[in-house]
Amino acid sequence: MVEDRWTKRASLTLCMMVLSVIGCSGGSEPAAPEGSLLVVRTSDALAAALRELGAVVEDGGPTIDSRFSVAGRALLVDDVRVEVYRFPDEAAASAEVGRVSGSAVHWVAPARLYRTGPLLAFTAGTGADLLALLERVLGAPVATAS
Repeated sequence: MVEDRWTKRASLTLCMMVLSVIGCSGGSEPAAPEGSLLVVRTSDALAAALRELGAVVEDGGPTIDSRFSVAGRALLVDDVRVEVYRFPDEAAASAEVGRVSGSAVHWVAPARLYRTGPLLAFTAGTGADLLALLERVLGAPVATAS
């Protein structure tokens, strides 16, 4: 009887430890966009992925853009501004892409909008190195303006 209680207690403790590790890691991520190295769901994860590929990334602070329905965070990627917006879920991010790219919103030319999961990244940067980095991490742009 004492052994059964100890076994149950040990099993419960082990289960709680495993669940807490899974919860801290964010659980499993969906597959990465074709051609990308990582799936990113936050601006911090995007910054880390870009750094891993050799970019110098600095936090540019909060950003608000009237084209988007949520506030974002600016990253300076090799001194080029990339604005990152996180939506509640993938459906909301997809809807935002449709709303923004299909509207009469004036884009800074040339602009590119990338999406992966609930994350949108917007840049007016034109450097081939920056665009290659973003495509490796986020996949091809979902909207462009020239």
